[in-house]
Amino acid sequence: MCHSYLKDHKQLFSSHFRKPSEVAIIISLFIVFFYLFCQTADANQANPSPSSSLSKDSTVDSLIKSNQLTVAIKLYSKAPYMLKQPIVVQIEVATPRWFGRGINVTPPQFNNIVFLPQTGSAITGTKNIDGESWSYLIREVTFYPMDAGTYELPPFTVFVSVNTEEYGIVEGEVTTDALQFTATLPDVLLDIAKVDALDRLIVSPSVSLSVKDYLGDEVLDDTDKGFEVGEAVTRDITIKAAGTPSMMLPVLTQHQINGLSIYQQPTTLSDKSNRGELIATAEQTTSYIFETRGQYKLPSQTLYWYNYKTDNLTELTIPAVSWHVEGNAAAINNAKVNSTSIVLKLGMFCGIIIALMLLIRLYVKHKNSINIWCLWITGSHQRHLRQQLRQHFVSGEYQQVCLLLYDYFEQQDNRKRQQNRIADQDTLVLSLRAMFEGNEAKLVLINKLLSNAFSGDELQTLSLAQFNQLLKVDVTHHKKTRLLASVNLRDDQINLN
Repeated sequence: MCHSYLKDHKQLFSSHFRKPSEVAIIISLFIVFFYLFCQTADANQANPSPSSSLSKDSTVDSLIKSNQLTVAIKLYSKAPYMLKQPIVVQIEVATPRWFGRGINVTPPQFNNIVFLPQTGSAITGTKNIDGESWSYLIREVTFYPMDAGTYELPPFTVFVSVNTEEYGIVEGEVTTDALQFTATLPDVLLDIAKVDALDRLIVSPSVSLSVKDYLGDEVLDDTDKGFEVGEAVTRDITIKAAGTPSMMLPVLTQHQINGLSIYQQPTTLSDKSNRGELIATAEQTTSYIFETRGQYKLPSQTLYWYNYKTDNLTELTIPAVSWHVEGNAAAINNAKVNSTSIVLKLGMFCGIIIALMLLIRLYVKHKNSINIWCLWITGSHQRHLRQQLRQHFVSGEYQQVCLLLYDYFEQQDNRKRQQNRIADQDTLVLSLRAMFEGNEAKLVLINKLLSNAFSGDELQTLSLAQFNQLLKVDVTHHKKTRLLASVNLRDDQINLN
């Protein structure tokens, strides 16, 4: 390419430089320049810089290979290690850049090792490596070996996020190296190991045990106190230990005793920090109800406390207790009767609720009929009808008066109101006339009312006083003529005069 470039521009150089020696010098300089340029390009390609070796598909592994990231793990606690003693491991992640979203450490799954949940933030700082400033994050993980022996701990998984110079944030997961350590069993613990009592061992610099018995709200100090059938004793046991989590405290044995009903509440575990020291607490509450009379004994339990600071083993005893129960089974029978009474009351309450729901549903379904029946029982419907009758009479609405008058006398007859009104005029007229048979004076009044309502002739004189008298008529129900709606009479057959 260099040769072609010089050949194509030979005439250009000749026009500016007349002497052959000048042209030769210029050509030589160009050749040297291009040679040096090509050598530099080849060197850069053969020895790329660390940052240029990252592609847009860079991963955490590529950062480690290009010496842009380091991950290390070490045992921070000093040996020797012993079972049930806390061991702290440190995972350090460092980079010459800075971190994007920090780090997150996931411990491996391993039998006979208990890992504490990670709390707080990672330790941050900077350090100098080969004259370059590096940022680092350290995450501490605490765990407890439950048995003595040599452990091969698998690698931890670490999520890292690094803000690179050229490609922004690069993040992903890497694994640490494996760890090996040995947990020993102190000589003072050999005897309890032989009897398989290590599950009742507490390793701590400070442990306290509290046992209290109650009868109701009364604290029991006299173990010879007599009890009655149906009474209950409650035992509260509290264990506190420093420098260990509550999950490491032993689980107490629950004994089953014939003649006693035993109710144990779930054990309450709590962890608190006192001036930077972890304090674990386990509280267990158990109630013992005496079902029959007799002599009962709750056996003792022994816990073991090993103080690794003093290499001292101490026995902690939950004392045995005896109960002498007298009386007969009347108390427990009364308790059963009370329980049965409660069940019956609960059943009655449920029955009442169901009955109310059925009544509400029945009312919603037959609301109109129920309202009419209630009005008939209270007499308010008759009063309302009389008020409506007078209003329509004063307004001259005689047809409406006749329709309501039929309903009014049906109510006066103490009969259930008809659900279907009389369908035609003829039936209404004959029905009203039939109601007043045997009372000529009142029959004249009803005829005048019917004439005003249906004849279309000149209105007959009918005063409000006469109308009120009509409403007070005693109806002769034994002479009523019940007419079917199918009766069809012609207008000229009805004499309204």
